[in-house]
Amino acid sequence: MWGANSWGRAASTTCSSGRARWCGPSAGSTTPIWNTASRPCRRTTTPWSRNSSLRGDPGFWHDRLVNAVPTIIEDALRLIPAPVAVIGAASEGTLGGLTAAWLTRVSLDPPLLLVAIGRQRFTYDLLRHSTAFTVSLLHADQVAEARLFGLYSRRERDKWDEVDHDLLGEGIPALRRCSARFLCRIGDMVPTGDHDLFIGRVESAEILAGQPALPMRGRDYAPSE
Repeated sequence: MWGANSWGRAASTTCSSGRARWCGPSAGSTTPIWNTASRPCRRTTTPWSRNSSLRGDPGFWHDRLVNAVPTIIEDALRLIPAPVAVIGAASEGTLGGLTAAWLTRVSLDPPLLLVAIGRQRFTYDLLRHSTAFTVSLLHADQVAEARLFGLYSRRERDKWDEVDHDLLGEGIPALRRCSARFLCRIGDMVPTGDHDLFIGRVESAEILAGQPALPMRGRDYAPSE
């Protein structure tokens, strides 16, 4: 359980090579690790704004979500393998979609998928007012689609108008070209840190290309070499 006592003062050590450092809680401390000076932190200098123009940087959204995260923790988290998918949503005739790498299975029976969505995203509001979402699992040669849905907001650009897609279920958009796609009925929404978790029961699934999934590599989308 999260609580004040679950956070500790950062303990930082350097290995013999001088390259690896540990940044984590020390026993008996209640100081959040990101408030300590033992590790450099990546801090936001420009707050996210609905009116800000989007940069051609895959880390644009990420840098505005994270206020201060110890770099060793962030760099280590990026080593966790993650598939890249486009999440589709619709509400009152408005279509939205975003690229997500924080996607995972949570149950086989019933089949459940979980996706983490940042609250500042346009698609987040659509999901809050919808009963379903789609997951289009991208394959290795769909870097362009990953960047389209990851770098631009529906507020500035109708992304679905630029790609071939189908409307599934009650009019939820999904890519026509991808490895596989799913239609999920939203069963629960769990507030967490800077993202909320949407848990959906898989109502239908299609294997289209069946090619290897596009992985998230660092802060960009790139096929395995």
